[in-house]
Amino acid sequence: MAKPLSLFFPLLVSFLLFTGSPAIAQLSEVELPVKKIPHPAFRDTLVDKWNKSFPAYASLSAEEKESLYWVNLARRNPVFFCDSVLRPLLRIFPELQGTEARAMLKEVLETGTLPMYVPHRALIKLARDHAQDLASKRAPLSHNSTNGTPFGTRMLKGGVNTCSAENLSLGSQGILLSVVLLYLDKGLVPAAHRQTLLSKQYTQIGVGVTPYGGDQLIMVQDFSCSLSFQ
Repeated sequence: MAKPLSLFFPLLVSFLLFTGSPAIAQLSEVELPVKKIPHPAFRDTLVDKWNKSFPAYASLSAEEKESLYWVNLARRNPVFFCDSVLRPLLRIFPELQGTEARAMLKEVLETGTLPMYVPHRALIKLARDHAQDLASKRAPLSHNSTNGTPFGTRMLKGGVNTCSAENLSLGSQGILLSVVLLYLDKGLVPAAHRQTLLSKQYTQIGVGVTPYGGDQLIMVQDFSCSLSFQ
């Protein structure tokens, strides 16, 4: 009997511009059978070259580098991302097909090429610290730390005083599927995770990935507008 996969994708968007803008939080759960996840045969070396050109990249784990690669691939080459990543996954998981899948493909293609995200040390530390905090306590996914510190306060303490956002996921079938399900935003209106990943506003990213228990990985993606420090 195949073990089902549970993936949780909350998102918090907080605009730290002292305008009183409300935060957005969404939670989705998707259960999938365990299957071999297809990966494209071709790797975009220009995405790798971009990622490696930033000193912060060297500090990432293999899983964190993978998360960054897929996100920047979607931004640099959306047609290839749809044809080699999204559509193959939709074919092997027919339960993911439907209105959300059609909207995902349409939006990724219509948004077109975007500037790739720049990996930033401060955001990497924030994302990794939050992932490790939640995993160490086996806490449910939340944008609050286990001691109750909210997302906005975490960002400010980490030096992020501009607009910022955060994606979290928990799953057991690898980074690629977790990333794709953030784009899919199944059952969520609006598709806020996808909007963040396809944003022109956010220019920098940090990724933290850590074991959560069993074969599960927790992934945190933190985004910001341009920061004035490296």
